[in-house]
Amino acid sequence: MKTTLTLRSQSWLSFQFSRLWQLHFSDVPTVNPITVRFGRFAKTRLGSIKRKKVRGSASTITVTGFFRYPDVPEQVVLATLAHEITHYLHGFHSDLPQLQKYPHEGNIVDKELQKRGLSDVVRFQKKWLTLHWRKVVRRKRA
Repeated sequence: MKTTLTLRSQSWLSFQFSRLWQLHFSDVPTVNPITVRFGRFAKTRLGSIKRKKVRGSASTITVTGFFRYPDVPEQVVLATLAHEITHYLHGFHSDLPQLQKYPHEGNIVDKELQKRGLSDVVRFQKKWLTLHWRKVVRRKRA
């Protein structure tokens, strides 16, 4: 008997994003709209943020389609979303002022996430990815 796997939905992802924003980024002004979505099944790029170079256009955070699977822990998804939100607040692909020349300069993303109380989530994500990510990708691609 085959079990049916319920994949995470777009509404689940939007809810996680909204909750994360409210709990950890509520001080950040939303100067242009932000959308979140699942993307292709990328094994090395967990998330990205993009936007057209038109002032006021929406920023789009895309996370790997592998995050649709419930065997990927919620903390892994949250850490990826938080990472991309940090790029937004640092002025990359948003209308906020750009704080430095390069998005990861001086380990600025991890420092920001630590300041916002997300160190445990990031630590969990790094450990989990090291131990389990390859197996998840291999299993889902088979």
